[in-house]
Amino acid sequence: MSSNKDYQKQETTVNSSETLLNKHHPIMATVNSSETLLNKQYPIMSINKDHQKPEAVHDSIETNHSHQLTQPTRLPEATLSEAHAKIQKLEVQLKETEEHLIKAQVNQKVSEALNFLYDAKLKNMQAQIDEFDNLTTQAQEFFGKIWREFETQSKNKLNESEALRIQGLEDLKACRSEFQCYKGQSEKQIEELEIARVKAHQVLIAQKTRCSDLESQMISLTVQAQRTHAESEELRIQALEDLKACRSEFQCYKTQTEKQIEELENTRVKAHQVLVAQRTRCSELESQMICLTARAQRAHAASQAIQQSLDRERAAFKDRLKKQLAFFKAQHVEFLAEWEATDKRVKQELIDELVQAVAALPIEPEVPKTLLLQAQAQPAETGSPKKRGQAPKMETQTAKKRRIE
Repeated sequence: MSSNKDYQKQETTVNSSETLLNKHHPIMATVNSSETLLNKQYPIMSINKDHQKPEAVHDSIETNHSHQLTQPTRLPEATLSEAHAKIQKLEVQLKETEEHLIKAQVNQKVSEALNFLYDAKLKNMQAQIDEFDNLTTQAQEFFGKIWREFETQSKNKLNESEALRIQGLEDLKACRSEFQCYKGQSEKQIEELEIARVKAHQVLIAQKTRCSDLESQMISLTVQAQRTHAESEELRIQALEDLKACRSEFQCYKTQTEKQIEELENTRVKAHQVLVAQRTRCSELESQMICLTARAQRAHAASQAIQQSLDRERAAFKDRLKKQLAFFKAQHVEFLAEWEATDKRVKQELIDELVQAVAALPIEPEVPKTLLLQAQAQPAETGSPKKRGQAPKMETQTAKKRRIE
């Protein structure tokens, strides 16, 4: 049972190696097809190939030949010559099958070595692809971080400009309210001063009328005194006394009116000074209001300029980000195309090397595996640095482009 299991394992390995060789090399497919035809024509050869025991076939042929010789010679000479010809053909075919088996074993070992090298190259290329994917993810994270920082800075600048604009508007409103208060107070004071001036003017007019009345009375009294001077001295003295009394009263009214006129003049001067002060205050408030409006306009213009610059920077950053993403995508596509081209080239080189190795191999019973692996590893090692050096060149080019941008 153990020998049957070993035989089945050997048969499966031989079949798998034959399928791999048929895929990688068309000559081996033709060899296997010729072997199948020989096995159909001569079942002894198929038995020999399945068991891989050419000595047993020799023994069977010799035993059959000796048995035929020992038998009595009943067959004619024609059948004997045909049998000898068949035996010779079978021996030739046996040698050919042995040569094909040796070639198949050699080709199987060569294919195993080439498959090992090809797997190593595929692993190296997969590592390069993983490294490129890591670089793309790092670039995306880096640009995302820059974009978030740029958005936060732009939001902070907009908030600061908005706060300055609101503060300028509040200051302008406060100055306007203060100006309105000062304007109302000054108008009230001007109205009060105007009322006081009207009253003083009325009092002055009344005093002037009183003085004119007293003067007319004095004139009338002097006339009466002159008329009555002749009549009586007493009347003259009385008139003089009345005149003195009228003069004293006139002097009192005159001094009172002069004092009132001085007081009115002082109040008028004070009112004029207050009016001038209120006007200067109003002009100062108007200049402050103009300055604050100009400052608010400048702040609004600065905020608009900042907003426009932020919009331009955002648009430029988006364009630059799109260009860099397109560049990375193009680099990725170029890398995949280059990898596919190198893969095809490596496959073609492996097939060519396999064809050359099979064509150059002499027919020997067995080739040492170490020498075969060394011979196949030397061209792979000479070609691998060129392939491994392609990815760093592309990385340096992308790094240079990042620095330039």
